[in-house]
Amino acid sequence: MVRRGQTRRLQPLQDSTLREYSARSDGYVHFFLDRKEGGDPIPLRVDQVSVDLYWMAPDRAKQVVRAQRLEKLMPIRDFYYYIDRLTVIQNGFGNEIQVGEGKDVRGVLHPLTLNAQSFYDYRLADSVTLTLQGYPEPIRVYEVEVRPKDMGKPGYVGAVFLDAATASIVRLVFSFTPAAYVDRRNDQVHITLEHGLWDYKFWLPYRQMVEVRREVPEFDFGVQSVIRAELTVGEYDFDPQLSAALFGGRPVTYSPNWAQDTTRFQGGLYDGMQDAGLSLPEAGMPTAEELEAEARRLVRERYLGGLPRIRPFAGGASSVVRSNRVEGVFVGAGLSYRLSTSSAVRAQGGYAFGPGQGSVILSADGGGEEGTGTWGGALYWNEMRDLGPLPGASGAVNTLSTLTAGDDFTDPFFAQGGRLWRRWSPKGGGHVRLEAEMEWHSAPAATWSQSPLREDRVFRTLLAAEEGTRITTRAEYDRGGIAIAGWTGRTRAVLEGGAWRGDSFGRAVGSLAALRVSSDRVTRGRLTLDLGLAGGALPPQHLFVLGGRHLVPGHAYRGFAGTRVVRLSGWVARTVVPGWLGVRAFGAAAATGGLDGHRPDGWSVRETDAVEGGVGVGLEVLHGLFRVDLGFGLGRRGDSELILSVNESLWSFL
Repeated sequence: MVRRGQTRRLQPLQDSTLREYSARSDGYVHFFLDRKEGGDPIPLRVDQVSVDLYWMAPDRAKQVVRAQRLEKLMPIRDFYYYIDRLTVIQNGFGNEIQVGEGKDVRGVLHPLTLNAQSFYDYRLADSVTLTLQGYPEPIRVYEVEVRPKDMGKPGYVGAVFLDAATASIVRLVFSFTPAAYVDRRNDQVHITLEHGLWDYKFWLPYRQMVEVRREVPEFDFGVQSVIRAELTVGEYDFDPQLSAALFGGRPVTYSPNWAQDTTRFQGGLYDGMQDAGLSLPEAGMPTAEELEAEARRLVRERYLGGLPRIRPFAGGASSVVRSNRVEGVFVGAGLSYRLSTSSAVRAQGGYAFGPGQGSVILSADGGGEEGTGTWGGALYWNEMRDLGPLPGASGAVNTLSTLTAGDDFTDPFFAQGGRLWRRWSPKGGGHVRLEAEMEWHSAPAATWSQSPLREDRVFRTLLAAEEGTRITTRAEYDRGGIAIAGWTGRTRAVLEGGAWRGDSFGRAVGSLAALRVSSDRVTRGRLTLDLGLAGGALPPQHLFVLGGRHLVPGHAYRGFAGTRVVRLSGWVARTVVPGWLGVRAFGAAAATGGLDGHRPDGWSVRETDAVEGGVGVGLEVLHGLFRVDLGFGLGRRGDSELILSVNESLWSFL
């Protein structure tokens, strides 16, 4: 089968009457940040492109970019994409596979090049029968798995799908060995090429996806930048009487008005994105996780990443340096080692100068074959925790506020113990995570009573945790991208049960969120409903606390608490100066109950008087990255407050 495919690839249309064709390609290029631990991606830039394709026997090809437009969604520098992000890969690459004009990947022998059997191993993995409407007979397609004999050389790792009758390429799905990567930042490059049977005769380009995942090679920050280019080809015209002069010059050119011709676009610039983050690959196209799992299986879990196996590590900016009134100033560092493409071990350590204590976190995580999910575990000593479950500020904002304004938005305590977890994606969508944990909670006193740089500002009273042993099992379900009547929804539910100091307790936490964005992304709005219910022998750190800032604006920060909570919040924002300035309005209402019998000693908190609420207005700066808000509490105990913050999508990085 491979030998037939090699011969067919030399002259893919030699047995047909096709002498030339023209076609049209349309698609999107998304540039975004993706946290490896999960969560919604953060879009940075989106491009839309429309290209005309021309082909003439025996092997002449030309592409003309007719229209391209882009929008930066975060303050990033201007740059140009490599041309193969915007254009179609015809005839399944040449004898040498290159990506990014040879600056991402080069030196890879095509598995259907003549005599490639001396370099690759092949295995017939599967076959499928396709039935096409109007086509007289079923089409048999063979899946041939491919991997290099020597994993230390640049090579193709993946599968080739061939038409059993003609040996034509139907589909290519593959990644590369580490030696193939030229750019030191590249961790993984995934490619999917699909051909369609046009005019019931010719296997020609139909869809393609090129995804490049990068990281800083000198440092593991737990985040990847991703470029995903998806194109669809259609509107084929066979034998359109092309001129040979058309194929002169460069194989890819730009039309004179390519940057202004918006009439070419068949959809909106943001049609390829979900309102909350980024869309998954087009239906039928494999995800990066599926491609990685398949590649790992083919090479028996050998390391396929292009990055160094061992690197300094930080889980976020606050794991390197942070400040609060309990720890004073904390500094930390870490190291990560990748056992394979899907698994790694990490060690983090730090020192809190306030109490004069160190901390250590040892963790490991990994992934199995496609569909088996991921796993992980950790051992930790003096891992900092905060009351919750809703944070009031990002770590970096809290550090600046603690040092300069005398406002600490955390109530820290520490945990020593270990946890194990398992995470997978059920067929119905979303993610399920199961976790078991055993730990000891310690509650040190505050180191600082006032800001070290603002002696006139005294910190609010610390909501102190209790000390004791906690054993917990937890189940979590999270699903995003739910489309409902023009809104994009997300749901999350957590069930938790266990023992505190030998007595049982339980908690249930849920949230429903709905986001709506106008087609031009000028106007955006979000509604969120948070619910919580707890009972049993609850430690104070398991109460629901809220109030102030983003929680219930215009009220005392963490002034409300209870074993029951309902909170409805929302905001609406509109861009005034694209990329620079926007305006927003927001509000929240909450009710808590069940504090009687659970009120901790020394806590200056209360239940809400029925329902407490607050509203506010503010400004967004630099694509909404920074926010300046003024909140007003409703009711007789309401007040006003100035709120400085950053976009919530960045909190996990800070």
